[in-house]
Amino acid sequence: MQRLQEYELMDELLAQDNNTYSVQNDWEADQAVRRIVNARRERDRLTAHHRAQIEHANERCEYTETFYLGALEKYFESLPVRQTKTQASYPLPSGQLILKLPAPSYKVDDVEFSQWLEGSKYGQFVRSEVVKRPMWGEFKKQTKVVDGALVDAESGEIVHGVEVKMNPATFAIKEA
Repeated sequence: MQRLQEYELMDELLAQDNNTYSVQNDWEADQAVRRIVNARRERDRLTAHHRAQIEHANERCEYTETFYLGALEKYFESLPVRQTKTQASYPLPSGQLILKLPAPSYKVDDVEFSQWLEGSKYGQFVRSEVVKRPMWGEFKKQTKVVDGALVDAESGEIVHGVEVKMNPATFAIKEA
């Protein structure tokens, strides 16, 4: 019941002009902090509850899929399927049964593979690339922001290629 009263009070306050509610003393500030903490706890409680429901729904769906896919796979083995190089399939009104045929997958070690290619007659399959990347973390220490632009602190020169976005100040509470 207390939560409902708090929500009704908040609704009244939010319906008013935002400038009409203000904190006048430590007691009111503490009450405001408590309301924020309670709202966060309620949010977290509801989030945990719904996560549990989603997890349960996922488990039920996984069980259902496993159960029916097993039966469909056995049925599929008895059907005249359409076969391509990579899969076998059978059409149904609600969907299609598909068996993807075994195919290799590759994990390539670029350094070792490149060395092998270069040492063989396939050297043309190695691309030489030089990737230039700025060392932003190091260079940033030598700059400052002036009038919304990034400037070399030593020379005063504007740094090109870097956009400065000023983030607004934020106000928050930290639970005790």
